[in-house]
Parts: sequence; structure tokens; C-alpha cells
Amino acid sequence: MVPAPSLQEVERSVQRPLYLRKVRLVPFPASNQTGAAEPQQAVLLQHGTTALPPNLTSWLDDKGLKLQVFDLSKNSQKQCKKLASWAKKASKQERPGSFLVVDLMALGAPSHDEPTSAAIELSTLRLHVAQALHPHHENLRWLSCTEMGVASLDANAGNEQDASEASSYPLLAGGATSGFVKGLAREWNVPCRVVDLSSEDLPESWLEQEWQDTSETLEVFYHQGQRHTALLQEEPAEDINPLAKVPKHRFAAQENPPVLVITGGGAGITARITEALARHLSFRALILGRTELPETSDLLPVEDKAKTRRMLRDRMAHDISPKELQAAFQRAEKQVRLHQQLKTYERLGVEWLYVPTDMNDTSSVRAAVEKALQKWGQVDAVIHGAGIDQSRDLANKTPDELQQVMSVKLQGLAHLQAALADQPVQTWMAFGSVSARFGNEGQVDYAAANEAMARWMLGSPLFSESLIIDYTAWDDTGMAASLATFMKERGVDMLPADTTSQHTAGLWLAGGQGEWVYSGRLPTPEDANNPLGRVQFRVPGREVEYAKELYTGRDVYLQDHRMGDTEIQPGVVSLAWMQRCAEELTFQQPCSLLRDISFGKAVKLFPNRPILMESTAHRVQPDVIQAGIASQRQRRGLTEHIHHATATFVLSDNASSEKELPTFSLKPSSKSAMDLSSVYETFFHGPTWQVLSQGWLNENEILVQLPNDTTALGQGLPGAQRPRAVGMELLLQGAGLWALRQRSDYVLPFAIQSLHIKVEPTLEEPLQARVRFVRQDKDVLYFDGILQSTKETLLVVQDLAMRVFPMPR
Repeated sequence: MVPAPSLQEVERSVQRPLYLRKVRLVPFPASNQTGAAEPQQAVLLQHGTTALPPNLTSWLDDKGLKLQVFDLSKNSQKQCKKLASWAKKASKQERPGSFLVVDLMALGAPSHDEPTSAAIELSTLRLHVAQALHPHHENLRWLSCTEMGVASLDANAGNEQDASEASSYPLLAGGATSGFVKGLAREWNVPCRVVDLSSEDLPESWLEQEWQDTSETLEVFYHQGQRHTALLQEEPAEDINPLAKVPKHRFAAQENPPVLVITGGGAGITARITEALARHLSFRALILGRTELPETSDLLPVEDKAKTRRMLRDRMAHDISPKELQAAFQRAEKQVRLHQQLKTYERLGVEWLYVPTDMNDTSSVRAAVEKALQKWGQVDAVIHGAGIDQSRDLANKTPDELQQVMSVKLQGLAHLQAALADQPVQTWMAFGSVSARFGNEGQVDYAAANEAMARWMLGSPLFSESLIIDYTAWDDTGMAASLATFMKERGVDMLPADTTSQHTAGLWLAGGQGEWVYSGRLPTPEDANNPLGRVQFRVPGREVEYAKELYTGRDVYLQDHRMGDTEIQPGVVSLAWMQRCAEELTFQQPCSLLRDISFGKAVKLFPNRPILMESTAHRVQPDVIQAGIASQRQRRGLTEHIHHATATFVLSDNASSEKELPTFSLKPSSKSAMDLSSVYETFFHGPTWQVLSQGWLNENEILVQLPNDTTALGQGLPGAQRPRAVGMELLLQGAGLWALRQRSDYVLPFAIQSLHIKVEPTLEEPLQARVRFVRQDKDVLYFDGILQSTKETLLVVQDLAMRVFPMPR
């Protein structure tokens, strides 16, 4: 067989590279963040008799919470109405973010003999609960407790599962809970987390840790007293081209070609991967799908839509409705595509047997498997690619839609396993979704289905050598192909189909196991806080230029910076862009002095109107560089150019002669410390770059400090850019906060005479900014500022000009 191409060969032949990441369990220390408000009220969601996690009730009692318990195992509709009524009343009394919802339903006893049915029922109940709380979701934090077992995420962690049917329930229920909660977090944009409590030796403070940890971590696992989370480990090129290293594939020792059962192989992603397998392996395939395959003579010429519609009217009643005619035409299209796909398999040498099958019906699945056994005598492997997606906002999603989405994945898998229990199946491969790993808006059910499938296959000995692939959207096939524009606006690069199918085939044939994520570029939480993460670098002539497209909804840090309802790029990001350009031009020699910084029009972003940002730098003297930032946008068919900011940079060797630093007399006093939480409701910076933790105010001066835990601040900024940008932001916010508190003025950065980098900041020690009001000239306020660590002065700003704007309503 011809080996799959190497990653380098693929990247040379396609425009977009392929990223592979292995899902792994890693130790995850308790957060040092202390910014979480004390909970005011708590709700426990139960399903029958629930074994409460250790220390849960004692922590709730210590907090003096008003506790409400809702048992969804009986009369769930009535319970959800009570829950909605309680949430409405509670929302009028308490501050946002102070309600704790503890979901314990996955810890309850199953209500069905089949674990898959129980997991689907619990997800349906969770949907009802979420819809009841939806009008007041901004006031709550959601915590779901599961017992899915860390073995279902990383086999090296322990927790062996026995082969009994009972072991399936926690894996399925826990996985469905995890996927649902991650989807909920993305859709509601509130703190949601799933916590696996499978370990018996929980630390006493586990619930306190989860409350205090306000990071965006979506899932946590406690094992042997230690806290873990799931991370993606990117695999190097030589490890993701397995067929180039492994001369013999996993079926090489068999005398006869292996028999594969493939669900969903009649179209889409599964069909593309089956084709890729056929280029490396001789095999026989039982292909299961929903479409009936008529005789070749009965296939219609669907390329000619008008002719096909006339033929359908002749075959059916002439008074057929337009809706019925369209449904008949779509069935005819699917039949033609299926016929063409099966012919493609024949050309590739695949001996196939196609059986129309209802994956939700155990007798239908058993009958199909029996036909394969009668024809070939055994089954060696299973590829489970069947699935449906019915994306819809949670508030409008119906229980029937949820159950349809989940049953194809879960009950279809259960019926296959039962039908093949006596067969020597060597390996199982299933195709999931990146939504199961990170969550996605409108897909709580799809995420729940795929995550439950992954946890079950990887954690239960019922499945041998399981491989789960979580895909992002493919560019020309699959359920998300029609959403290419939508995906691009949200920062998701579509997967190149040829590359992805080849590597999936290679990974499986070479013995790959565990859970892997195939993606193009992903909009990770780091990207949300990383304005420089997706920048493209160009060097036209002797200039340096960075270019980046900005989209509303994709660059998440913009959502927290607004002028009215319009998203803007913060001035500190423009500074970071220009300085990065300047330092590229000097081959990374630091530019420690920034002079004559001016801000023009704000970078404004409007829905569905991306703009191209360009930052340039060029030398004007051997030690002086000028930089600027501008944008291009299309408006009424014309290209509009807008200037946003300029700055002059001086190389570090020539910066030591600058004038003395400003001095300040402010002395912090606990008596004058400010509560900053209310300030952010009107201040122009939001949570993503909200760096202040506390401050002290005098008549003309202010001192502000960073929080103790700075892990969420500007993640992903390269090298020194991250602490430097955060330090600049601290100075700007200090000036803005002084104007807001002392004069009730709402200000934005306008210009800076000079910014002197004395020592590169780090985030490894406490930082504080001292800012002094100097003077006012019309509608501009001027400040001097110092950024300090506990040891020394780091940054010095002179004549920071902040322009006054009307207070936002």
C-alpha cells in the first residue's frame, strides 16, 4: 500500500495546514483567584435518590445559603415551573452571578434498563431546567457533578472499569452532562463547569476551590486527591504521519481482508475517510445508512431539476403539495448520491454490502449485521460515523430534537455493540465533534451526544482499542460545509478534506487510540485574550507590516470594549501592534522608548462587516523607527482607509538619556481602598482586559494594582508583549478610573508624549500603577504614570492624554 503523505508534503500542497492534538489529563492546581462574589442562594438538581458528594452540604451550610432542592425524577414539568418561579423572584433580590446551581442528576440511579436511554432522559430533563432558568441565566453559576471516571479520558490515570452493564451508566450520563454543560457555557456566557468526583479521597475544600476559580476551565477531574483538567497536546509532524513510520497496518497479519461495519458511510465525512482507507487497505464493508437504495433503472436525473420534478408528479398524485414534492426530490437526490458513492467504492476495490438501517431500532441493526455475517463470516472493526445535527438556540430547542440527535450516536452505538458482542472486533473508531470538547452555541444536544459517546467508548472494556476523532468543520463536505462563512467569522478554519481524510485513515491503520482533535485554526480561550495571535507578517521592501482581519464575534476581546453598542479595539492593542512591528524591523532589539504616540479614530467593528487592520513600521534614522496602524473596510462598494494611531520608537541604547522619572507622594491606605466591582459597569474596559483588583485614591493621584493571579490576562501574547501590554493597560485604566471617580468623566486614550520602558515587566510578581493628574486642556486630561514592581520602576508614561467623552447610558 502507498503510505499517507507526510504533514510537510500536505502543507506544501494545500493552503491550510492541519493540526492534530491529543486530549490528555494533566494536573491542574487550585486557582488563586479570589474575585468570586459570595454565593447568595443555591439550587440542588437531583434525580431520585442521589448520593451527595462529600462536603457539599457542609459547605452550603457554612455559607448560610438559602437552599432549594428540586427532584426531577417525578413530575418534572411541575418542578421546572417551580424552578422558573424561584429564579424570577431570586433575580430581583440578589446581585448577578450570585446563584449557584448544583446539578447532581448524573449521580442518581438510572431510570431505564438501557444506560443510553437513561443518559438521553437526563439530558432532556437538563434541557427543561436550562430553559426554565434561561430568562435569568446571567445571575447564576452552573456546576454539574458527575462520576464519568478519569479512565474515560486518560487510561494512564487509573480507575479501571469492569465489564458489567452497570459501568456504562456513569460513563454515558457523565459524558452527556459534560458535553451539555460545555455547550451551555458557550451559549449563556456564564461560568459553567462539570466536575468529575469519581475519586473517593476528595479534598475537603473541593467545592470552595470550584467556586473561587473564576477561570474559563470547563471540566475538572479529581483523582487520588489531586485536581486535573483536560488539555490538548499538539502532536509533532513525525507523530501524526503514522503510516510513514509503521510499515504494517493493524490488519496486516490477517489472511483475508478485514470486514468493516461503517455507519454513515454513504455520504459526507465518513464516505471521504472510507475512500482514503481504500487507498491503503483492501477490505470488505457493511455500510449502514438511512437512505433506501432503489434499482439503478429507478434513479432519477436529479441534475435536471425541472425534469425530475415532472417525473415525480407523474409517479405520485398530480395534486401533490409543493412541500411534499420538495421532500420527494430531496430523497431522489440522496439516492443518486448514494449510488454514485457506492460506485466509487467499487472503483477503489471495496467489496461492499449496503443495508438501509434504522440505528435507533435494535432489530434493524441486528438484521443488518446478520447479513454481513452470513456473507463474510465475521466482523473485524467498526467505524461509527452516523449522526445528525439540529443546531438551534437552547431556548427554542425541543426535547424531540435533542432525543433524535443523541439517539443516533448513543443508541446506534449500543445496538451495534450488542449485535457484535460475540464477534472478534479488534477496534472501534467513531467520529465526534469539536463541540464536545469546547462546547458550541446552539449545540448542547450535539455536544452531549458526542461527549457521551467518547467517554463510553474510551472508558468501557466493551469497546476494544477505541479511537475518537473530534473534527471541526470540513470545507466541502459534512454537516457544517454550508456554514463556511459563519465559521470563518468565528475564527474556525475549515478542515481541508483530502488532508484530513488521509491522516485519519493513517492514524487508525497505524494503531491510534484515545481521543484526538483534528482542526484548522481554533478560536481558543487564549486567542480570545490574544489580539496578536492570528496576525500575518509581511516584509515589503525595507518596511515591516502586520495584517489581520477583525470580525465581530471572532475576536472575543473586542466584545468587552465598546463605545455604545459598537465594538472597538483598545488603544493598548494598537500600541502592542506597532511595537511588535518596530521590533521585527530591528531583529528583536528592544525599543524601550516610545514617543509622540497619538490615537486617531477608534477602530470600530460592526456586525457582518470585517475590516483589514494593517500596522507598519519603517526606519527614519538608524535608531529611530516610525510606526502606524490603519484599517481598510468595504463600504457601499468602495474601499475606505482609516488612520488609527502612530508612534515613534527609539532603540534601547539611546534611551538612557531621557529626563528624570516623575515622582509621586501617594501612600496606600486601607481606609481609602475602593471597591472596583461597580466601576466596571460603566468604565470602558470589560472583563477580558479588566486588570485592576484594588485601588487607592487621593485628590490628584491614584494607585491601582493587578490581582494576585494574572493567568487570564492577555494570554498568548508573544514573549515580552504580554506583560508589557498588561502593564500599559494598567496605566491606562488607572487614568480612566481616576477621571471616572474624581470628575465623573468617561475618557479614552488620545495621545502619549513618551512611554519609557526601564525594565521589561513580568507577571511573576505584583505590579502596581501610580498615576497623577497633571492638567486639563479643554476636553483632554493629562496624566503622568509609573508602573512598578515590588523591586523597581518598570514603565514610565509622561503626558498621557485622555479625551473626555459623554458618560455612556
